[in-house]
Formats: sequence, C-alpha cells, structure tokens
Amino acid sequence: MYIDNLCSSNKINIFLSIILRGGVTSNFSDGRHNAPSELSTEQRCYTSMKSIPLFPLSSIVMPGGQLPLRIFEPRYVSMITTALKGDSEFGICLIDSGSEVGSVATPYPFGTLVKIVDWDREDSGLLVIVVQGMQRFRIVSSAAAADMLLVGEVELLPMEKKIPVPVKYQGLSDLLKRAVDQLRPFLDHTDTDFSDASWLSCRLVELLPMSESARHELVAMEDPIERLAILHDYVEQKSFPE
Repeated sequence: MYIDNLCSSNKINIFLSIILRGGVTSNFSDGRHNAPSELSTEQRCYTSMKSIPLFPLSSIVMPGGQLPLRIFEPRYVSMITTALKGDSEFGICLIDSGSEVGSVATPYPFGTLVKIVDWDREDSGLLVIVVQGMQRFRIVSSAAAADMLLVGEVELLPMEKKIPVPVKYQGLSDLLKRAVDQLRPFLDHTDTDFSDASWLSCRLVELLPMSESARHELVAMEDPIERLAILHDYVEQKSFPE
C-alpha cells in the first residue's frame, strides 16, 4: 500500500470513537446517490482541460486537505521525481477496479489535482511525500504509458465557493472540533475553517470510514451543502457502508 496506513487507520478510529460516543444533533447508507456526470454550460465556462499523471488509491484527498504517502513502485517514484523537479501536479483518484500495486487500476472518474508540499526519504530508502489537494477534476480519457503509469486528460472543475455551514448541520462542525486535538498530527499543515461548508464537508469525506464507491459519490458532488446533508444523515445513522 502507498498510503500511510497507520495515519489513515488512526484517523478512522478516532472518528468512530467520537461518533459512537456522541453522534450529532439535528440517508446515507450505501453511497447510491446520483453523482453528476455532465456539467452545465455555465459551469463549463469555468473549467479547463489538463493532461496529468493519475495515482489511483484506496483513499482520497480533497481540496484544502493533505495526505501522506509512501512511494516505492518505480512508475510512481519516477512520477514523483519529475513532479519535484518541475514543481508539477498530478491527480489522485479512487480505485474502481484493480489494486494500488501491480497492474494498472481503473479509477473512478472524479478525483483531485494535488501538489507535493513536503517530502523526505526514510532510512529504508522509501520516498515519503505529503500532498495537498488543490482542485477537483473529472477524467475525460486515460491511457497507460509504457511504464504502466496512468495518464489522464482531465477537466478541472470550478473551485467551490465559501458557504457558511447551515445551523442544522452545525453538529458536524462540532464533531470535527471535538476530534481536532487528537487529529492534530494529521492536520498540522491544514488551515481550519469549521464555518465553511466546503472545507468541513471535504474533511469529513476524507476522514469518515466508508466504501470507495460511497466516498466517490461525495467527491463527485458539486454542492457542499448537499454533501453535508448526506454526511449528516450518514453520521446520524451510525451505519458505515462496507
């Protein structure tokens, strides 16, 4: 696995503990909500096309979030080396079919453009990086290069506007606040804005335990308020999709 598994599992355990103790006050059971496949004419005016390397993973980072990764496969070591030399970006997307290691995985269509904000080498020689989510995208087409690195033509989606968290979803903000001290090792490089619906919903999408398909449905959503509504119902039910 490329993900820092210890960090990921710790974050999930912290959230499970807090949710099961307190919940939130005020129907997300399997992620089967309609994700947008097409953008309106108005939305397309604010998008652009970009060709980027794709990194299919079992975890996602959203705009404003950060994700630590350990890199060892030659195709990704080469990708990261190129990104570091040219200060370039790549895309992280969830895996629809296949696995992180070995053959080329098939990604879900929505993902996040990321940049490297920190890197180091472990004593073992493994490359360790931290990436920051910049902007969501939709994959228009993709193909594997000779080294099995997936390269995609992607449509960059409009940046989400800052929108106040509605009062009825304030419990989700309180939930994250209660966890923030324990999550501090994972949020040290992340600016916090508990009052912003986009920021709050993005952090919950990253942190709450759910299936890749359910998480992708939330990544694909264009409206942060709608995303919060589904996350609110999800946490209220305390039923986590397999």
